[in-house]
Amino acid sequence: MVRYDETLGLRTANAVSKAITSGQAAGSILMFGGIYALLLAVWILVLNDKIRKGPEPLPAHVLPVGTAGVLSTVRVRVDHGDSLTASDTPPPGGGEGEG
Repeated sequence: MVRYDETLGLRTANAVSKAITSGQAAGSILMFGGIYALLLAVWILVLNDKIRKGPEPLPAHVLPVGTAGVLSTVRVRVDHGDSLTASDTPPPGGGEGEG
């Protein structure tokens, strides 16, 4: 059986700060809560604005005239003719491997 020397550690009953009052601790917690509530409100406003604006429209060349829907868009994009990342340009320095 392991015996614990209580003089080496901090007991829960003794875990009270003498440097600050309970009002200061409560005030600190309330201030953190207020700051995080403000950040949440800003995040919700920005998210709501983005939702109301919606996605950016596709360029005219992506959808052929007279077609609509997801499947027709996929048919156009299958050939990967248009780069989504502009990675079709070779990297500087030749690209293939050096040396």
